[in-house]
Amino acid sequence: MRLMPEFDTPDLNAMQADLRTLASIESPSGDPVAVQRVMDVVEDWARDLGAETHALGGGTRVFRFGVQAGQPDRPVLVLTHADTVWPHGTLEHMPLRVDGERLYGPGTYDMKAGIVGLFHALRALDGHWPRGGITVLLSPDEEIGSPGSRAHIERAAHEARVALVVEPPVADTHALKTGRKGTGDFSLTLTGGQHLHA
Repeated sequence: MRLMPEFDTPDLNAMQADLRTLASIESPSGDPVAVQRVMDVVEDWARDLGAETHALGGGTRVFRFGVQAGQPDRPVLVLTHADTVWPHGTLEHMPLRVDGERLYGPGTYDMKAGIVGLFHALRALDGHWPRGGITVLLSPDEEIGSPGSRAHIERAAHEARVALVVEPPVADTHALKTGRKGTGDFSLTLTGGQHLHA
């Protein structure tokens, strides 16, 4: 029987340094090259932990930890995204700043801190993956509705036994998120004429 490792207190300095690395790379959704720079850093972290890494269509990347073909147990899926709503140049007038143990700046909360927290948790597991392993899906376009990654997300969710999203809740509560409202885009076209009666 394989026991889970004992976890040490998180190294907040290391987490802050990793978050600074990601947040220093501006990655607005409309610039796929910039978003891919963030994804390259995260992929290096995944490879350092022994992940199988794959580039999917639309710029999406997937990292598999302890996932074996043909295994009876389905993996845990963790969803993340590398794009932000902040345009290029935001760091010039809103630079990263440290206040105690916290790092503030564009993209830090949504969702680069989630990526950093995830990878520090993966490092703490030290290769003791849960049954079925862990699949991490890193999307490049979540902030604009996931047009290129949606099919990959749906496929990965269908193949998983549980899905976790490491994006923060809307309010600054730091509570576990167990559901999320949906959104929809609709186009309405009206045609017609005026009816006159004699």
